[in-house]
Amino acid sequence: MAESKFGRFGDAKFQDDRIYDPKDFTGKFDTTIPPEKKAAFGEWVKAQTKSTGKSPLNDQYDYDVNGYFLSGQGADGRGHMTDQFKKPNHPTFSDESQWNGVQGYVGGKWGNDSYTPSSTNLEMAGGKKALDDYFQRTEPQIKLMPSASLPVATGRNGQYRISDLTNKAAR
Repeated sequence: MAESKFGRFGDAKFQDDRIYDPKDFTGKFDTTIPPEKKAAFGEWVKAQTKSTGKSPLNDQYDYDVNGYFLSGQGADGRGHMTDQFKKPNHPTFSDESQWNGVQGYVGGKWGNDSYTPSSTNLEMAGGKKALDDYFQRTEPQIKLMPSASLPVATGRNGQYRISDLTNKAAR
């Protein structure tokens, strides 16, 4: 089985005698670096690798490193980069990503010390339990809220989605 940010998952496949990970978005959802900036990008990768001990290219699995470089934004004290460039397969892909809504992928939503996952988050994680485990390991201070795309029992004639209930309340 292959490893991902969620841990081991069983949907890895063999292709050309190598493990193929269908959730590996390396080479997908990447901002194009103009030819005149490629040398600067290479130097930036070297500098980042030297200063942090980790190549930013390792994050291409679920992060648009090219877009991040071109934006000129810095990481926070933990080395955490902005949500703007998270790819749909990132565990905390959100509506703040430039890739939100592209090809039908919808990100979750950050709140005050909370995160409400989307159906994309749950699908990419392999379900709610895997996403819960990820948050317990990496974001223990963040409360994982019920997904707006999960059915909720109403006590009456069946189930509704949380978004259906909140949309009715807004009317």
